[in-house]
Amino acid sequence: MKSKKISKITGLSVLKLGVTELEYCQKK
Repeated sequence: MKSKKISKITGLSVLKLGVTELEYCQKK
């Protein structure tokens, strides 16, 4: 149960990173 929560958080942070990178690329 605990590991599932951690993986969910990791997935969210990775998703956030990808979105941020996409926005950064579009701004350039």
